[in-house]
Amino acid sequence: MNQHQVVSAQASAAIIKELNRRIGERFPDHPLRYGVGRDNFETVIAEYLAMSTAFPFIQAGAVYETYKTALRVKGDTDKNAEITGAIGTYLVWDEMGGHKLTLEKGNIGLLQLPATRRNFHAHWLRKDIRTILGRDVSPHQSAATLRYLDALLDGLSDPRRNRNVAYMIGFECHAEAMISALWDAICASFDLPHDERLVYFWGHVGGHSPAEAVHVEMTRMMVAELVPPEQGEEFIELCLEAYDLNFRWCEAIAASPAGKVSETLGLIYHISR
Repeated sequence: MNQHQVVSAQASAAIIKELNRRIGERFPDHPLRYGVGRDNFETVIAEYLAMSTAFPFIQAGAVYETYKTALRVKGDTDKNAEITGAIGTYLVWDEMGGHKLTLEKGNIGLLQLPATRRNFHAHWLRKDIRTILGRDVSPHQSAATLRYLDALLDGLSDPRRNRNVAYMIGFECHAEAMISALWDAICASFDLPHDERLVYFWGHVGGHSPAEAVHVEMTRMMVAELVPPEQGEEFIELCLEAYDLNFRWCEAIAASPAGKVSETLGLIYHISR
């Protein structure tokens, strides 16, 4: 590792450390941990399932939008487009089950890619819903979820000031907290153990090598490559903006009074502008 790489690694570590401190300070507990119970679980999980289903397609679309921006501005791909493209397409590959198949079965596992209802993480979630409720639940995109997904695509597609990097980090950092909180709420509400019986939750945040922790670390590695130390403060604020978008959406889907949902939805719309 040369001197420049050492300095970049130290600067990025400082940025991530400060980001984590502010996330902990600003978002001390997650709304899905205390806002989900037996009474509203089906409503919440239908919205959550819509997000889980949409995310890999949104991330894939963002990779292409970032590429188009690079061509329009510079006439060629750039470092931001290439690095976010590499990490973003991995996240899509993982969400659609490709990484697990090749990890467990090697190249022969690729022949099982068409079995999407067994491989997609969103279908793992559908299986968990059947375990919990004994039946299927269809995904539902409320106005809050539609606006949230549009705002997420906008952030993930915008390379200016490395905003797309910030939104990738914000999404993955929040996903780890969100999935853990929802898992806790489900187990408490339905008297279930924290074990591999719930495959979506176990696969993301359970066991000795949870996938979500790796996702978070991968997205953070982009900071050393793309964010100059002098832009650290601005970048932290963009990450917090992204984290807040995801957090407020969870507040919206967990809130039962209509007025509270409308108020939170307004915040989501303001962030996305």
